[in-house]
This record gives sequence, structure tokens and C-alpha cells, in this order.
Amino acid sequence: MADEEYNEDVEVQSWFNGFWCEDEFDPDKIFSSLASKHPNGLPCILGKQFFGSFHICVRVVFEDVISWIIRVPLPFRLLQRDAHTEREVAILQCLQERTDIPVPEIIAYGFGGTRHPALGPFIITTFIHAIPLTDWWKDPKSKETRLRSDIDEEVVKKVYRQAANIILELASLRFSAIGTLAATDDEHLTWSIKSLPWSITLQEAERNHGIQPQAANGPFDNVKDWLSYIFHHHEKIILEIPGPIQSQDLSNLRRFQDLAPRYISNSSCDDFRLHCDDFGAGNMLVDGDYNIVCLGD
Repeated sequence: MADEEYNEDVEVQSWFNGFWCEDEFDPDKIFSSLASKHPNGLPCILGKQFFGSFHICVRVVFEDVISWIIRVPLPFRLLQRDAHTEREVAILQCLQERTDIPVPEIIAYGFGGTRHPALGPFIITTFIHAIPLTDWWKDPKSKETRLRSDIDEEVVKKVYRQAANIILELASLRFSAIGTLAATDDEHLTWSIKSLPWSITLQEAERNHGIQPQAANGPFDNVKDWLSYIFHHHEKIILEIPGPIQSQDLSNLRRFQDLAPRYISNSSCDDFRLHCDDFGAGNMLVDGDYNIVCLGD
């Protein structure tokens, strides 16, 4: 796993170096143009570039010391970059409007083929002065992301308590269907469920193996239909990616499929909760006292 992560980091850096040097791509001009939305029109300089799980992030620093982050989804980690950006914008706006969960403020965003085709879709947010929790917790002697042995138990409890509160607050947002959150373009911003749900499992199956979600009339108004869709998609993944325990994986999946109806209702429900299936330490930005000050990629 560590070697795979290292190879991916090398791939990302190689792509970025080539992309940054393309003749038709002038990063100073493009990012300066994006930053022109600053209220005072101040000039800016490009700061550090760094990578999240799915994005390259570029810090933009203005003369008045205000900083922004321009986040661009990586093309070989996200095949549906515009759709991903649209989903992310809707989530960030919703969390900022309807919860106390700390997220960066959106300054501007755009999609591929609009403002800057060479750049593709992007989101500009405020820059948060904090450090990813994984940087604090990671054992520097380990190639894998393991917890340092000298972390105080009370610190661990403090972080887990905050994470639990965030998950509970996410779950406090109720929706009438299972699917992807979308924002309206009305005068007063509202949110609704408009399309098929998207998860890290669906994303990785498409990115790594080219297995696209099956056509479905999502969103779903009941758990039974949603699970049926998920079962069929996982079955497709298992069948198309042969492995040493393929038969056991199929057996486990079908056993789960047989058991699931005992615990779910067939009727529709207007009480579905917001959920993030890849929420982890890498998404938590903390200060020196291990207070979670922002969530991000």
C-alpha cells in the first residue's frame, strides 16, 4: 500500500510539472485573473502548491496578506471533474448555511470550458491556517499512516469527540431521497437531491477499473431500491476484476443481499441523513491544541 501511494504521488507531481510548463498555460496570468474577484482588486503572488486526495491546491497571497486556495481536481483521479466540482460546491454551501461545521468559504468556482479551459473546473476558497491531523499524528518512522506511539490518550479522545460531533451534525440534515446533493439557482439558495448517489466505492471502481455505475433512475426514495442498486454494482466489480477469493466475495455479497431485507423497510421515507463515506484524519485541519478548525481535502 505504501509503495502504491508513493507511485501515485510521483505520478501526480510528474503530471503537474508538465502541465505547469505547457506553452499555452500561463499560471501567473490565469490565477491572477481568478484572483481578480478580490474585493479590492489587489495584486497577488502564487504561493505553495500541494496535493489533496483528488485535487491540486495552489495558495494565492495578496498584498494585504489575505490568502485564498485555488483547488483544481486532478484529471486522472477524477474522471467526472465538472460533476465532482458541482457536488463539492453544493456540499460546502449547504454546510456553511445550515450547520456549525467548519468549512472554508467559497469565493468563486467554475467548470471546464468556461472561464479558463486550460485549467478546467476549479473552486476558490479562503485559506485556513491549520495543519492536517495526519501530519500531527503520523509516525515519521513508518512508511504507512500509523498513529505515533507518544500521542496522549486524552488528545486522541479530544479529536474523536470532535469528529463524532461533526458526524452527528451531518446526520442532523434530513432529505427526502438517497442521492447527490444539488444547489438551486434561485434567489434564495436551497438544496435538494437531484441525481444518483456518489460514493468513494463508485469513484474508485470507475477510476481504477473503468467500471461505471449502471444506469438507474436515481435518486432513490427508499433503502430497498438503493441497496439493490449497490448490490448489483458490487457484483459487477467482483465479476469484472477476478481475484483469488472471487467466489468467496460473491458468496459474502449474496449472503448479505439475502439478509438485508430483514432490516430495512420497503416503504418510502422522508428522513435520509447526510453522510460522508471517506471522512478521516486527512480531512481534518487542526490547530496546535488539536482543535478541528476546518474540514477539507
